Amino acid sequence: MSKIYNVLFICTGNSARSQIAEAVLNHVGKGRFQAYSAGSQQVARIL
Repeated sequence: MSKIYNVLFICTGNSARSQIAEAVLNHVGKGRFQAYSAGSQQVARIL
């Protein structure tokens, strides 16, 4: 059984860069990595 590594990508306001990095690593890591994304600052979004 191989070890699964947790990876956290942090980006200001959890912008698309960290979310894309999370998705790519989860896909290409083939179960060896569990990636997450988070923002370092709270950002108010107006819809």
